[in-house]
Amino acid sequence: MWLTALATIAKRTGYPVIEVNGWRTRGRAPMSGAKSVICHHTAGGPRGNYPSLGVVTNGRAGLSGPLANYGLGRDGTIYVIAAGRANHAGVVDTTAHSNSYAIGIEAENTGTGEKWSDKQMDAYAKLCREICDHYGIPISQVKGHKEVARPRGRKPDPNFDMAAFRTMVKKRKGTGGSPSSTTGAGGGKKYKAVSKTADLGLYDKDGNGHTRIKDWQTDALGYKGKAADGFFGPDTRDDTKALQKQIGLKGKDVDGMVGDTTMAAWVKAGKPKLKKTAKPKPKAKAFPLPSGHWYGPESKDKRNHSGYWPKDRAAIKDIQRAVGASVDGRYGNETYSKVKAKQRKLGIRVDGGVGKQTWSKLF
Repeated sequence: MWLTALATIAKRTGYPVIEVNGWRTRGRAPMSGAKSVICHHTAGGPRGNYPSLGVVTNGRAGLSGPLANYGLGRDGTIYVIAAGRANHAGVVDTTAHSNSYAIGIEAENTGTGEKWSDKQMDAYAKLCREICDHYGIPISQVKGHKEVARPRGRKPDPNFDMAAFRTMVKKRKGTGGSPSSTTGAGGGKKYKAVSKTADLGLYDKDGNGHTRIKDWQTDALGYKGKAADGFFGPDTRDDTKALQKQIGLKGKDVDGMVGDTTMAAWVKAGKPKLKKTAKPKPKAKAFPLPSGHWYGPESKDKRNHSGYWPKDRAAIKDIQRAVGASVDGRYGNETYSKVKAKQRKLGIRVDGGVGKQTWSKLF
């Protein structure tokens, strides 16, 4: 499963949210479920709001990215980085805390005595609460990396008291409601085995000697592999509603349940699979500068745009997001270096500036 609700969850905190380009399809593989939240600190640089963004997104020598699902800046800004499995947990005490089941958050802090601000800690706690509410994860499963890493003592992060932090999480009021995953892996709702003859509906599961839900997920909804898990979760309900509309049912018959009416209409329609609606491709962003101008580090050349003037900062922020640099709207050394690295990867002229050619490749 791909955790494509991560941005929606983050926005419920009320803190600024930055969706890192490509996050919906970023990950080593799909997640197997959502059973825990693992908290980290980056041990990154002391300056900037989230200087570790590039590393957390793309990885480092010896460890490929992404290294977390979320990033958390010093001012409480939440970076949505990856919807799939991230390399953040390593060897842990139990499967529930592994990369396949744990949502990882890398919060910016040097880890060497830097004080955590009240704003960052509040954002951290609210984000964890919203994740727990959305996926049905018990707050007891909000863990520090130092608590779950094995052998014990292998990891020190995050460098604050986790028991006290879980109390903070508990005191926050989440707004996310019930879990949204297809499976029952979140643990927030109990699934009951449905009989061989009853209508299929929300929070039913296969059992009693049949695989009716798994068969429906495979044959009608087009689920593949582990997605066809035999649990009738909210995703299965919503996809069933979409299929009901597709085969011509209307009104009260579009209820997300599989009964006689739905089965009869599905058979009559030729047992089609749910048609997935393709998301429209985003339109390319036009280069916002006059011909011959570019974005780059501050200089005396009037054709160069460094963010000195506020009107240029929105575009520079777009560039920074695209290359994985700290997002501040000023074209500094970090942005210059990240752009050069991106240009090398794209196979275009490496000059560290963003003119029309580099812009068109980025967007």
